[in-house]
Amino acid sequence: SQAAIRNSLTRELNHRVKNTLANVLSIAALTRRRATGIDDFTESLTSRIRALSATHDLLSRTDCTHAAVRDIVRAELAPYMEGHENHVVMDGPDVKLAPNDAMSLGLAIHELATNAAKYGALSGVAGRIHVEWSLLAPDRVEIRWREEGGPPVTPPVKRGFGRDLIEKIVAQELRSQVDLRFHPTGVECRLEIPIRPSREFSLRARRSQEEAQGEIT
Repeated sequence: SQAAIRNSLTRELNHRVKNTLANVLSIAALTRRRATGIDDFTESLTSRIRALSATHDLLSRTDCTHAAVRDIVRAELAPYMEGHENHVVMDGPDVKLAPNDAMSLGLAIHELATNAAKYGALSGVAGRIHVEWSLLAPDRVEIRWREEGGPPVTPPVKRGFGRDLIEKIVAQELRSQVDLRFHPTGVECRLEIPIRPSREFSLRARRSQEEAQGEIT
């Protein structure tokens, strides 16, 4: 029984590590292509790995079973909210995402926030970010990002890394289309995320019960 438990946990750990490393490799490759120099590459790559780490910290609190949408958004926007909480408005029901989907959402929010801090609503004191989410179905949630009050927005002449990451890596992971628009009044983005049931390890639970019984006896 203990060997089966170890094997189950090892397989799950290998699966999660491989997914995380695949994300890091994809991010590193795209960052290298877009970087203007070694310093730019290092700074950009470091910030994106920190974004992955922020979501991973949330997942670790639930034994890597799920993370709430609100917590993910707040974690990625935390650096921009210190002392300026009114610059970010969040609204939506309590929705929990499976680990891989949570990581993808974290990356998307990070890229949107980075762009907003450089060119959009988070670059000035009058800007506001609205992040709203709602259920489209019991197994589907829509996330809406909207900026207002920032400098006038003009569509980029060439595709940047953030857009590539959101529209390619994140959309591929989530198996859904991403609607990213550059309105003069501010950037808007819509993406759909599946709500998958958390994987429960019955062997782990059974081991906990057996250990508890052993202590009692």
